[in-house]
Amino acid sequence: MYVSKIKKCICVALCAFLLCTFLPTEKAEAAGFTVSVDSVSGTVGQQIVVPVNFNDVPSGGISTADMTITYDSSKLEYVSGAAGSIVTDPSTNFAINKDKDGSIKALFLDYTMRSGAISTSGTFANLTFKVLSSQATTAEVAVVNATFGDNNLSKISANVQRGNITLNNGASTQPTTQPSTPPWTQPTNPPQNSAGDFSVSYSQNSWGTGATVSMIIKNNGSSEVNGWTVNFTYGGNQKITNAWNCTYNQSGSSVTLSNAAYNASIPAGGSVTVGFNISYSGTNTEPTSFSVNSSSANPGNPTQPTTQPTTQPTQTTQPTTQPTNPPTTSGFTVYVDSVAGTAGQQVVLPVYFANVPSSGVSTADMT
Repeated sequence: MYVSKIKKCICVALCAFLLCTFLPTEKAEAAGFTVSVDSVSGTVGQQIVVPVNFNDVPSGGISTADMTITYDSSKLEYVSGAAGSIVTDPSTNFAINKDKDGSIKALFLDYTMRSGAISTSGTFANLTFKVLSSQATTAEVAVVNATFGDNNLSKISANVQRGNITLNNGASTQPTTQPSTPPWTQPTNPPQNSAGDFSVSYSQNSWGTGATVSMIIKNNGSSEVNGWTVNFTYGGNQKITNAWNCTYNQSGSSVTLSNAAYNASIPAGGSVTVGFNISYSGTNTEPTSFSVNSSSANPGNPTQPTTQPTTQPTQTTQPTTQPTNPPTTSGFTVYVDSVAGTAGQQVVLPVYFANVPSSGVSTADMT
């Protein structure tokens, strides 16, 4: 079902962006909207996560986003891509795949064109690469040929900032803006975990078989903490599939998250934010008990519902007969069939194409 929806999303998105590009639509105001690729670092053989971020998202939200992401395939191998924490209903609205070596296609389309627009700043996508080069060098990851639109199909302009990936401690070009996650540099003396007073906030965007989780670990103590490890246990069969801004280990339902090299230190009163994707079946109850550096942590207030609805929609019978009112015209015709129903019943109204031209119909946009 999700595959079918994604295919529909892609078809609708192509129509939408053709309209945005070639028709004289009014341009939506979004002077500060920025798409940026974080600058990180890694060594040969290592897998690294490169976030693609949306900043200063316009008040009307982003309903459509279509982009190509380029990278140097001689230095980096694309492993996978995942929706970030700001993407709504990613199993339906988001798709990403490698077009060819050095090129990734990412697509977002609010399938409702009403309520699922991206409305907050944050991570749009997380790209996982394997470092191929053993040389001390840099590699650029860039967003190109990007188009964005609101729910009226009005085009939204965007500033685009590239990311520089430092490989094997190679010299890199200083980015023009501060990345949301500092470049990853391996410390010469790894920090030792220290106990303290912590709180953990766990929130998730769940879609029935998976979820994107955001966790905030806050240091409530009066001194800086160097190195942190969070432990918690799931109540179901949740399984972490990938993570960013941390490393993770899962054994059954027990999960351990540890700092990355660049965010080991949490100042007094400060916090770090990490994220990961999970898959599951059945219910997805959020954990409520956490320990940080072997000390109990006060849970934050979750913002997302913890369980999925149990009531299934009433089944409807799909029409199996030919339309009752076939068209009488000879040209290409779109019409809605006439059906019957009683109070409380769900009915299906087919929309038909008749006399489709021999060259086919490649795009269709209707209200």
